[in-house]
Amino acid sequence: MTGTLFIIVPAYNEEKALTTLLPDLKRTLGEAGFAYHILAVNDGSSDQTSQLLKSLAAGIRVTELRHEVNQGYGASLKTGFLWVLAHARPGDVAVSLDGDTTHEPRYIPPMVARLDEGYDIVTASYDMTGGQATGVPFGRRIASRYVNLLFKLVSPWKGVSTYTNGFRAYRLEILQEVHHRYSDHLITDSGFPGGTELFLKACASGARCAEYPFHLHYENRCADSKIRIFDTITRYLRLLTQTAKWR
Repeated sequence: MTGTLFIIVPAYNEEKALTTLLPDLKRTLGEAGFAYHILAVNDGSSDQTSQLLKSLAAGIRVTELRHEVNQGYGASLKTGFLWVLAHARPGDVAVSLDGDTTHEPRYIPPMVARLDEGYDIVTASYDMTGGQATGVPFGRRIASRYVNLLFKLVSPWKGVSTYTNGFRAYRLEILQEVHHRYSDHLITDSGFPGGTELFLKACASGARCAEYPFHLHYENRCADSKIRIFDTITRYLRLLTQTAKWR
């Protein structure tokens, strides 16, 4: 790619994780030769996330996008993607990844390389051949497997087997198409399914999709998970009922 790589990192009380993740992003993207801009969406954190981001800003190109109160993962993604849409140019790429160090930056260069093959979206998948997940609680792993199965049955798309993982790379042009269709309602679910909502709307907007195998290191989390399993599954099922109107 020849444009700028925008990295969207939702962060809610991830101060400890960001001290590792942001320098790792800088090193990985610098070694790959990318022009990059990190967008840390501080989702009403009560720890020292904001102060940390200010201290790192001099050495790492990072901008803090701040919610005064906690709004949720999907709301944070929406803030990040709308910022990208307002500032990016054709040829740029946006990558979303979790701020808890479970998504390693080393996968970003090969994901971008897959975009260069002609795809509009590349999803990191631990379920495909070559991928794996370690440290994931049994209940969450089962829930994820069955939610993905339901989406594959109800809303199948070519090249898509993973719907719920938030580690994705998007061409700016497909994001612009989604924004054209849905305006600022490109994400309406403020919770974890918000990332899947954007992805499905992009698929329905004609995106060419691919996946790349990665190792999800759930054991690397620096804090307790923010996911409430029952609420999240309920939100995914509600999202599932909306997919037909986007096709």
